[in-house]
Amino acid sequence: RLRIERGKVLLRTTDTSLVKIAGLLGYEDQSYFTKVFKKIVGQSPGRFRESAGRVPGRGSGNEEIHGA
Repeated sequence: RLRIERGKVLLRTTDTSLVKIAGLLGYEDQSYFTKVFKKIVGQSPGRFRESAGRVPGRGSGNEEIHGA
């Protein structure tokens, strides 16, 4: 759940790809990350990103996740 919460932050605040976010969070497979995310959050990461009201211009996509 902690990794998914960190994923939600990245989805809201960066334009980083789902593949890269999954890798940063320790998931080797982006499709598995999507499956787990959807089970916990109730929607896909893509839909979450669309509906989460991302802040434009925040994040370069090069952020590191410490302790993920």
